[in-house]
Amino acid sequence: MTQPTKDPRWAHYVDSALFGSEHGVECIVAFFGSDRVLFGTDTPFDNKDGSHFIPVTISDVEGAVHNEAPRAAIFKDNARKSRDPRLISTDFI
Repeated sequence: MTQPTKDPRWAHYVDSALFGSEHGVECIVAFFGSDRVLFGTDTPFDNKDGSHFIPVTISDVEGAVHNEAPRAAIFKDNARKSRDPRLISTDFI
């Protein structure tokens, strides 16, 4: 499938909710880039009201992403950018 240049429908993000798979987080960051990964936990689907998925997912991201800038992008910066179309990068297209 060909991606139309500058078409905002192709500005996808993925989340980090991989249920205890640090290696999975490494793979999504390697494939999509840290600028396209959002911190996500799939809460409220945690049968412990978030007390399991949230800390596990934080640990996965911290273990998979060793540098502070990409880690900050995943934990907070990308969510901010995803809400403002002026800040969405289309460099990947």
